[in-house]
Amino acid sequence: MDELDHWMAQHGRDAAQALERQRDPICHAVSAELRVRFPLLCLEASRPDGAAFQELAFTETPRRFHRLIQAALLFRSRAVIVREYAWGMGVLHGYGVTPHHMLTQVRLYQMIARERVSFAPGSTHLFDHLIDHVAVVIDQLSRDGTPGEELVGTARSTRTSPQRSSS
Repeated sequence: MDELDHWMAQHGRDAAQALERQRDPICHAVSAELRVRFPLLCLEASRPDGAAFQELAFTETPRRFHRLIQAALLFRSRAVIVREYAWGMGVLHGYGVTPHHMLTQVRLYQMIARERVSFAPGSTHLFDHLIDHVAVVIDQLSRDGTPGEELVGTARSTRTSPQRSSS
């Protein structure tokens, strides 16, 4: 168990609660900044609901990321991050979302959360370490499509399927 895993096991719930208390201001600020930086992202002129779809993407994407960080902290597992991005990379690419867009959102969330959340003493650098882990996952998945063993760790299930009897 490394320092981040230990912190998540000991203080993940507290960090998740501190972030949750600031969810709306954090997500609204991230959303607003994404709109400014990427005004054409997810805007498909051919869709009859193009503008509404874009608005939904800008509003919900920061909330979804917030829930992902909450899940990692509450379940004390980085595996949920690896699994979410391993699944989502192909889906997001279909809407024109690139790793650059994802990494920008991750760093905006980090910056805004650090401004708005009072983490327990000693927790800020470990929150940063968790966010850095997300960035590494995105980077590695965007390069070769598979997370390396160092990222997967406990994400791989060691359980085996129950064997069925042939009788």
